[in-house]
Amino acid sequence: GCHKNAMVSMFAIDALRQLSFKFLEKPELADFNFQRLFLRPFLSIMENTGTREDTRELILQCVDNSIRSMYYNIRSGWKIFFTILALTADDSSERISSMGLTILQYLVDNHFDQLCKMDQPSSNGMGEEEGDREMSAAEAKERNTHAEDFTGLCRASLSFVESKKGHDSSISMRTLCHAAVYADHIVGGKVLPPVSGVQSNDKSAFGFTYEGLSDEDAKEMVLWRPILDGLAHGMCSSITSGNAGGVGCIVQ
Repeated sequence: GCHKNAMVSMFAIDALRQLSFKFLEKPELADFNFQRLFLRPFLSIMENTGTREDTRELILQCVDNSIRSMYYNIRSGWKIFFTILALTADDSSERISSMGLTILQYLVDNHFDQLCKMDQPSSNGMGEEEGDREMSAAEAKERNTHAEDFTGLCRASLSFVESKKGHDSSISMRTLCHAAVYADHIVGGKVLPPVSGVQSNDKSAFGFTYEGLSDEDAKEMVLWRPILDGLAHGMCSSITSGNAGGVGCIVQ
C-alpha cells in the first residue's frame, strides 16, 4: 500500500478492502480485538509519510464505506478508524482533511447515539436488590469499551482544533460544534465514565485523566479530558485567531 507505483498501491488497498469487508460481515466476539488487527494495515499506510495522496484518499473511502455499511458490527475497529481520522487533521492535502472531517460529521449526525449507547443500571421499575446489583465483568468491560470509543471520537474531532496545519476557521468551528455535542452527551448522562483503568501518564492510552482527583472524579474526567485539552489548545493557539474565538463561544 505504500508503494510509489499507483497501480501496485491501489491493488494492495483494494485487496485489504475486500478482506476487511469479509471480516466485518461477522460480529466480533466480546473478548476479542481481531478487528484492530486486520484493520491496522490501513493505519500503518496512513502513518507512512511516503504514501501517495490518492492512496490515502482510497483508504478514507474504505473507512467511509465500512462505517456506512458495517457500523453495526464494528467493535474494536473503531479505535483504528478514529486514529486514521485524527491523522487527516494534519494531512498535507486539504482534500484529505476535508474527507476526514466529512466522515466525522457523518458519524456525529447518524451513529453517535448508537456508538455511545450503553445501559445504566437503574432502580426505576426495579426492586432495590436488582437496581443495586454489582456490575458483572462483561458489563464493566462493555462500559469501558464505550468510554474508550467516545474519547477516541472526541480526540479525532478535536485534532482539527489542535492541528498545527492552521485550518480555515469554518473547519475549526465545525469540530468545535462536535465538542459541544460531546459535552451535552456527558452532561445528559448519555455517555458513562469507565469503571476502571484510569491513569494520568499516557495520553494515547485508555483511561487518561487528571492527577490528584478522587476515584469517581478521575473516572468522570476521562470523558472530559480530550474535550478540555482540545479547547485549551484552541484558546492558546497562535496559528489562527478563528480557533480562539470559536472556543470562546463554546466555553460560554
